[in-house]
Parts: sequence; structure tokens; C-alpha cells
Amino acid sequence: MKKLYLFVLFYLFSVPSQASGPFDGIYMISANDFTIGYITLREDANTHQMIAVILDPDPNITWTALSARRVGNTAIFATITGANTMDVDLTIRINFDSNNPNPTATIISCRDGATYSCIFPVGVTLNLIKTF
Repeated sequence: MKKLYLFVLFYLFSVPSQASGPFDGIYMISANDFTIGYITLREDANTHQMIAVILDPDPNITWTALSARRVGNTAIFATITGANTMDVDLTIRINFDSNNPNPTATIISCRDGATYSCIFPVGVTLNLIKTF
């Protein structure tokens, strides 16, 4: 019964959403042709402020939220403190290219938390493959 109430609540208060930034979407994160996880990007077209949420396929590792402001074709994302289920402090640079739908992400810094550890060392570049 709770699921029915939840469904009705979401149905009544749902609004159509549209991508406003040129790079909005869901991307598969890969390294050496191996899928590591997924990232969803959303940008405010007026301010170029971006939000990213990284999702891990491992159900024990849930998600990480980051924010950035895109300047030209680059955005440097930093962990949003207090808004994550993971306690890793992460900074990544994403380079976009309007001619290529698949940007790259480079780890600038990563500090282990009390519960979670960094997966990749600083300097590693990952491929983002747009899926939606």
C-alpha cells in the first residue's frame, strides 16, 4: 500500500523535465573498455552551473554528488560536502567538446574517507560515453 501512495504522490507532482545544457545527460564511465559506473550531468543554461551525480553499479556504494561551473569546455567538479552517501572528497575535471558527445574526466584530487576509499589515483583520465 505504501508503494501505491508513493506512486500516486510522484505521479501527481511530476513535471516534465528538459535538458537545458548542451552536455546534459547520463554517461557511462569507462576505463580500458571496462564500465566503472555512471554519471548524470545537469546544467543551468543561464549560469552554466552544473551538478553531477556518480552512481556505482555496486549496491554497497551508492552515489556521490558534485558541483561545478562550466567555463568554455571545462568544468572542475568538487564533492558537495554533506550531500553524499560516500565520504570520499573528490575533485575531477571534465573536458567537453561540442563536436564529440563523449567527454573525458581527469581525477585532480581524491581523499579517502573514513568508510570509502578512492578507486583511482590522481591524474587518471576516464572516458564518459553518453548513453542518454
